Amino acid sequence: MALPTTASAMGFAVHPRLWVETLTILEHRGIEIWATYHSHPGGRLRPSRRDHALHWTSKRLLLLAPSGPHVAIAQYEWTASSDNRS
Repeated sequence: MALPTTASAMGFAVHPRLWVETLTILEHRGIEIWATYHSHPGGRLRPSRRDHALHWTSKRLLLLAPSGPHVAIAQYEWTASSDNRS
């Protein structure tokens, strides 16, 4: 499910109120978000500070980044240390 975002030169964002409303609706329906995902066009497959700040949106993060002619994908599980790649 895609949510509307606001874009800027620094990135994009879903309004926090919309996130909370969406998560509340899904929780009431017994639906869990398996992961959130987005791209890091600069090629960095590590969660950014901004990614860490948004770890509450799901238990996992999928990052996509260019790798030559291909796209590399990394999955992170948010835990107490909040930086575990699987």
